[in-house]
Amino acid sequence: MEEKRTPMETISHGISTETLFDKNMVEAILGAYDMLSPYSVGRTRRVSSWTRSIGSVLHLNEASLKDMENAAMLCDLGMWAVPAKIINKKGRLTLAEFRIVQQHPNLTLNMLKALPLSDEIKKNVRQHHEAFDGSGYPEHLSGDEIAIGAAIINLSCALFAITSIRPYRDPVSLSKAVEIINGENRKQFCPNVVDALKKALNEGTITIDAFEPINDPFASIRRDLELGFDS
Repeated sequence: MEEKRTPMETISHGISTETLFDKNMVEAILGAYDMLSPYSVGRTRRVSSWTRSIGSVLHLNEASLKDMENAAMLCDLGMWAVPAKIINKKGRLTLAEFRIVQQHPNLTLNMLKALPLSDEIKKNVRQHHEAFDGSGYPEHLSGDEIAIGAAIINLSCALFAITSIRPYRDPVSLSKAVEIINGENRKQFCPNVVDALKKALNEGTITIDAFEPINDPFASIRRDLELGFDS
């Protein structure tokens, strides 16, 4: 009889095995979470892929690349505990709202505490919003205090946010995204990671095609629901 697993058990099994099927199952489950908001559609696939590409440029070993890739897939699960009115807010977040958002790395780890995650995955998840200059969260780490995997995920997440639609703006072009990232070099982002991103773009391991708009399969349903609520 085929073994039945819960979604979290499937994620756990997929992380601990090397089979393509299990990896695809994990991506499918987490991709479904992405679709809960029109502003995160495609996040799992893109951020995990970009994280591996940047890590490869830095010649990290396969074990580190795998831990980073898994952490990149999991790191924003805690955002689904954040109220939708905050995630989808069109204006600037209040300080109180931002403090709620800042809790999501620890919320993610709490959600995943039953899974057999490596210490490196946990560290990458917890630190993926730390900034090079110490202005990040939750621990205000800086420079070399931040795990290299977390620094790479931070940049990959920012790249996704910049090049994706947001409630307060349209997505920006790849060239503009690189310009914005350059402006945050040695502030939010580790300079070695910024250089690695540029090299990955130049070498084609992160391609322009990867920045084409992602189709939201729930777009028409969202529109119909909004029209229904307005009537």
